[in-house]
Formats: sequence, C-alpha cells, structure tokens
Amino acid sequence: MSTHLCTIGPTSFEYETIEFQFQGDKVMKKSELRQIIKEEIQSLLSESTNSSIGLLNKNGSVSSIYVHWDGSLDSVGKMLKTHYKDPTKIAKLIKLGNVSSLEPKLDPKGTHTFKDPEKGVTVFYGRDRGESSQGSKTSRDAEDYVSKLGQQYTYLYDPDEKAWTYSKGGPTFNKF
Repeated sequence: MSTHLCTIGPTSFEYETIEFQFQGDKVMKKSELRQIIKEEIQSLLSESTNSSIGLLNKNGSVSSIYVHWDGSLDSVGKMLKTHYKDPTKIAKLIKLGNVSSLEPKLDPKGTHTFKDPEKGVTVFYGRDRGESSQGSKTSRDAEDYVSKLGQQYTYLYDPDEKAWTYSKGGPTFNKF
C-alpha cells in the first residue's frame, strides 16, 4: 500500500492505493481491478443499453428508430437475426417508430398497452404509449446514421445483401 497526495484547486487530500486485490484464490493486478470497477460503474449509471435500428434505402439514405432496452448483440441483435429477416417486416418495424422493448412480433392479437404489453409483442412509444414525435428518422447515409445517433449499439439492415450489420459505438459496421 502506498500513500499519495492529490491537489485539486485549493483542496488537497491523501489517498492510498493497493497494488493487488485478492478475489478468492486469484490475485488481481491493479489494472484488472480498475477495469472491473469501471465496468461496474458504467452498468450502474446506465439504466439501459440503448440502440438504434436502421434500414438502408435504395438511394443510400437510412431510415432508423431508437430502441431503449437491451440493445446488445445478445438481445436486440439476436432478436433481429432470428425474427426480423423479412424486409417487409423490417420496414413495418421502422414505420411504427421508436421502441421501448423489441420482441418477436409487431402486431398484438389482443389487449396491448405500454403498461400491460402482450407477451412477445414489441412495445412502441407512439402506438402503445400515445407519445408524439416518435417516428423514424432519416440520415443521408450509413456514416451519417452511426455518427448522428451515438447509441451503444447501431444495427443496419441492407435489403440487397439480405444481411444485418452492427456497430458498437464506432463508425465501422460488422456482420454478425
């Protein structure tokens, strides 16, 4: 353990650092511990994993929507690959606007509201909660789409390729 002095403006304080931390029988390096702490803080501060879903149009523009919950590859990504393969269904998803939670189906068979959704049916902010200004947005191209929205995960469907791609907070799209 070592003691350090930190000065911020007129305030000074001492703090101690620990070179290694034990986790069960494993000794962790300080850098590993910092990474774990950083990831835990990020997960606590983030109430959801935001994402956006885009459809590449014939003219190169992208029509897109926001998705609030579980935007990771394991959730929204898997849902898109499994249940959103048909370009007509994808276009309908985009047309219905911003999503609270993405599910396999778009259309309810019975009673479906934001507060009481039908199991397996996507929940939309406009249709199911009555919010205005929840429609899709159009970006001039894929680069504009990914840079403008700044989501943790950005998904893009190319109907010519019949393929989904994703970006995890950067300008590069990857197939999955």
